[in-house]
Amino acid sequence: MKPRKHLFVFFIFSLGAIQNAPSQPNDACLHSFREQIAGKDYLQQFEVVKSLKKAEMACLFYATQNEPLLEPDFLIDSENPQKVQKFYGKNSLILFNQFEKHFFSVDSAGSEKVYGYNLFLVGKIFRSYGFFYADAGQRPEELVLEYDLDFPELIPQERWDTLGNRAGSVKKIKGNRGDLIFDRIKDILHPVAENVAVGRAVRVRNGKEQHLTYFVILRVP
Repeated sequence: MKPRKHLFVFFIFSLGAIQNAPSQPNDACLHSFREQIAGKDYLQQFEVVKSLKKAEMACLFYATQNEPLLEPDFLIDSENPQKVQKFYGKNSLILFNQFEKHFFSVDSAGSEKVYGYNLFLVGKIFRSYGFFYADAGQRPEELVLEYDLDFPELIPQERWDTLGNRAGSVKKIKGNRGDLIFDRIKDILHPVAENVAVGRAVRVRNGKEQHLTYFVILRVP
């Protein structure tokens, strides 16, 4: 990748990493958000999520750190787990802050796992989609999206035949090792509401987490 592209992506994520130190968790923001989306249809909830600011996302993340564990099943269609379940996303970056996360489940090595990838403008420009799998976090209340394995290592080649037409598009996604955007990334997820989760994206360097951005995702019906 050309140096100019490196600097562009570094600039975008550096803006997101400039965060004020989080204050003590404030449950008021969580109650307010839940009231705003209660009883609303998808389009109304979409407008609420789309309007969220950085401080509100950060508040939601820390206010939900003691909520019950977000199970991987939350991310997929319970009636058809191999179907791609889309989530609309809004993050706290100043630019390019809307995206989608796509989740699906595959019976790999005899066990069901939830996988996914990202769709967003910068990723399309650099052909960087950030393939991941859902796993338990270091803390019992957290679900983590891990980006640390290459795609062929996650799903054996022989499993592709079971994925139907969707396999063609997903298979094109490259691995994340050395990827400018998703190398050493992980997303930490907390539950917010029935169809909503809040997250924090970090880059792990030398065992330390470098904050990148907060984000909220909303299930698309």
